[in-house]
Amino acid sequence: MQFENRPRLQIKATEEDIWRYVSDQILRKPNLKKHVKADPDLRDLIIETIGRNSDGMFLLVTLHIASLASKTTRNALRRALDSLPTELDNTYDEALQRVRDQNEESASLAEDVLMWVVFAVAPLGIVQLQHAIASTSLEGRTDIGDEDLIDPETLLDVCGG
Repeated sequence: MQFENRPRLQIKATEEDIWRYVSDQILRKPNLKKHVKADPDLRDLIIETIGRNSDGMFLLVTLHIASLASKTTRNALRRALDSLPTELDNTYDEALQRVRDQNEESASLAEDVLMWVVFAVAPLGIVQLQHAIASTSLEGRTDIGDEDLIDPETLLDVCGG
């Protein structure tokens, strides 16, 4: 292979970057914010656990936060922290399982979104994605109106955030 002997540059987030990001996300995610308010020690536990299990990868941090933010009790959050995956593949599996565990309509919408994103010839902007999704349910019509478009936040939420 032509790239075997080329220099490689590994880019990782610093511990401080991860700490700041996780701290911010704790305040932004309603369940995490509620749990930390009830038990302030959870804040440090969340930050330390995610930092330790993310290997400097923001993608892994983001997926971990999405997983933890779905926990509705502090006990469920603690159990999730104890079993947080350290491998990206395992974290993807867990994220896909969260998508599949939604109600049928949300899971179907998430599958459509992911299919469009994965198989698009070029990267899709949010408006393009909205129109692509809307085009699959026109039922014989040829025009797409504002009432056919799914809110961008909904598209993100059904895919795990």
